Amino acid sequence: MGRTAAPALPGTHEFGPLFEHFFINEVRALSEYHKFNLSLSYYRTERGAEVDLIIETPAGAVIAVEIKSAENPIIRHAGGLNSFRQLVPSAHCLLACRAERPKSLTDTDITVLPWLQALVRIAELSVTR
Repeated sequence: MGRTAAPALPGTHEFGPLFEHFFINEVRALSEYHKFNLSLSYYRTERGAEVDLIIETPAGAVIAVEIKSAENPIIRHAGGLNSFRQLVPSAHCLLACRAERPKSLTDTDITVLPWLQALVRIAELSVTR
């Protein structure tokens, strides 16, 4: 008897990593399709701060993206972005999530966007000017 795969539904432990993987693959596809030639990496410190996706464009723009499967992200979700912003003050910091509309996090200048709008914003920032 084989294992039966349970669906990865929002709110389950499995859904968050799958959503993150999905989003990163969408950024890769966007880069390949439009020939943006983006460099993708991540950020993690010894103290535990992390950002899921760091994008560098050929023109030198840096985009830091924290990916959350939450529909209503909170300030705590932006900790890694705040850490990265101290290292790279010019970085465009986005929090991509499952929210229905853009929102702001109190006391930050981090842009919180629904994941599809975050992809559009990444594309806009990736166009060589």
